[in-house]
Amino acid sequence: TRLGRKLLATGNGRCNLSNLTCAPSHYHGGHPDFVRPALDAFGVTDTLAFFRQRGLLTIAEPDGKCYPYSDQANSVLDTLRLALDAAGVVVRTDWPVEAIRPGKSGGFTLTGSAGSLWADRVILTAGGAAAPKLGGTKSGYQLAKTLGHKCTRLHPSLVQLNTDPTWPKSLKGVRADCRMRLRADGRTIQEDAGEAQFTETGVSGPVAFALSRAAGQAQGAELLLDFLRDYPAPQVRGLLQARRAAFPVLA
Repeated sequence: TRLGRKLLATGNGRCNLSNLTCAPSHYHGGHPDFVRPALDAFGVTDTLAFFRQRGLLTIAEPDGKCYPYSDQANSVLDTLRLALDAAGVVVRTDWPVEAIRPGKSGGFTLTGSAGSLWADRVILTAGGAAAPKLGGTKSGYQLAKTLGHKCTRLHPSLVQLNTDPTWPKSLKGVRADCRMRLRADGRTIQEDAGEAQFTETGVSGPVAFALSRAAGQAQGAELLLDFLRDYPAPQVRGLLQARRAAFPVLA
């Protein structure tokens, strides 16, 4: 019903529009190099210049994430909508595409509940099924399959981690900086650092989101959280021993 609803929800309403360290090595999946042609043709510098030329100031955080200077996702959406208008793009909302059929002599016919359209080319950017309240459906996968593409098995990603609720439940709402390690079968699968937030059923926050893809595919995994990641283990042990010595009643 409205252009850019999902965009407004990105980055907790701030819209993380790029990353200074964007590279194929930071992509996941069986063929991460698939992004290389796109990044080579229009990289991070081009993206930031595109927005700057249209009056949108951006700011980069220490981890490389780029946000609008206003910290508001609607600033990004407004810029893109104005760019569409300037390019003469016709926007159609409330017009779900139900089928895409290649023409015998080229082009495509798009069919929906409101009728049909013909196009020289089609760019399928329907997004995933996440966030159904914002319009996420499986239509993109279904349309891709009808055009001959194969879809890999779906896995949760960028979501909170559900754990044994015994400890997290008592810490519900607490936020803390930590290093989080995902381990299974005695080996570390993935680790990252950042803010974690405890929930009634587990752990959320940016650092949990970063590990969620790997966690969704691991069996019998466990999480190890280090809340003093800037201090080596011997130093932490010494601090605790000094605390016990100073306050024996706590022991």
